[in-house]
Amino acid sequence: MSIKIMFRGVELTADGVSEAAELARALTAEQPHQAPIHPQRQDYIIPPRTTSVPRRKLGRPRKTAEDNKFDDHNHKMAINFLSAIRDAGSHGIDSEKMATVLAVSHSKGIGSKTGRINKLLEKIGYKRSAVYRNDKNEDGERIWKASAQIQAAITAVEDDSIL
Repeated sequence: MSIKIMFRGVELTADGVSEAAELARALTAEQPHQAPIHPQRQDYIIPPRTTSVPRRKLGRPRKTAEDNKFDDHNHKMAINFLSAIRDAGSHGIDSEKMATVLAVSHSKGIGSKTGRINKLLEKIGYKRSAVYRNDKNEDGERIWKASAQIQAAITAVEDDSIL
């Protein structure tokens, strides 16, 4: 009993399965250019870089010590920030009022400004959580509330000898 198989558009007639497989292998060896091209070839090797120019790194340039300097404007901003939290009392201060205190137009700007203030607090020896809390209210808005050491931190920031 003979078997008829269509293989790559060619009709193969063989007496058994093993003979059909041999014919298919032979046909593949004769016509390598008609083999389907697989997009993820395992034998492909990425060539090494031939240029000595270093690759350009994506993203922002690395910050230097000069960029992290806490200038007089930021010093006043920290005092205003901590004073506003202290003066808000137990209810705290919301994002809209905090944006006006920090002179930013959007609530996302608050995060970059408070990051600088947090670095200053760490520098003078205070943990952020000991000075102020940044909780969410039931509507999901951020509320800044004073913690136990806020007055001591304001006094320390106002003292020029520490900076």
